[in-house]
Amino acid sequence: MKPPSTQRPTGVNRTSRPAPHTPPEGSGTWPQPAPGHDGRTWTIATTKGHTATGHLPAWAQHDPSVTGVGAHRLDTALADITHQVDVGGLILPVSHAEDAPEDTGVLAITIDCKPYAEVEDSGPLVPTINVQIVDDYWIRDLDPARTVALGKRLRALGDLLVNTAAPQLAAARADWTHHTPWKRTKRTRPRTLHQEPSAVTWAREKAGLTKRALAQRVGISEQLASEIESGWRSATPTNLAKIARALNCPIVALERKRPRTTGRPPRQSAGPGTGHETRPD
Repeated sequence: MKPPSTQRPTGVNRTSRPAPHTPPEGSGTWPQPAPGHDGRTWTIATTKGHTATGHLPAWAQHDPSVTGVGAHRLDTALADITHQVDVGGLILPVSHAEDAPEDTGVLAITIDCKPYAEVEDSGPLVPTINVQIVDDYWIRDLDPARTVALGKRLRALGDLLVNTAAPQLAAARADWTHHTPWKRTKRTRPRTLHQEPSAVTWAREKAGLTKRALAQRVGISEQLASEIESGWRSATPTNLAKIARALNCPIVALERKRPRTTGRPPRQSAGPGTGHETRPD
């Protein structure tokens, strides 16, 4: 790899590798990138008139060229150069906690190269495969041999799902249906709740507690704590009081706010000292 027209920087600040691009909705997989063009170069120009140029691979999806960089930040700009291309991946419905599932890119495969970064911090100075498991979890810096090894493991996992897990699941469901012929009744939410679910969640998160930690402090199961927060179970007055003590907040902050009803106005006093109340006509 041909070095740029400046000396390779050392001891500079570096940003993390950029995440793969979001695949199109409903596609199920990433599209294959369009072929690039040979002979491309990138240029970084400073406010002092200094420039650095280098080879821009045909497969790189973005041009890191930039102008107006402060002279003191040229080393950092070089260290941050990342050549990247999305190779592919999967889109699966992923749920976080109790949120509804959303289509999320998982097992996203990219080819990355950071040619002017520190080796010990950012991996080899040659293109490598990076696999984003989901969110901020990665398998990084795979060479060709390790890429093949990972592919074989994933293929084995796919075979396990298709050839072993799915048949076992079908047999388990058939056995379950045979021995439990009754139909499952649809669960409904309680008509009234003692607690305001969102208030309980807000107070718990403000206190820095997980649902499990809160359940342990209150002396209830984690499932019950989760159902109280989601509104699938009404907290008893005793449990609500324990939750308030565990979260160090007044119980009134967690109680369900009753909507004000409309209709006949409340009784009004006829005046001080009358000793009785009258109702308007």
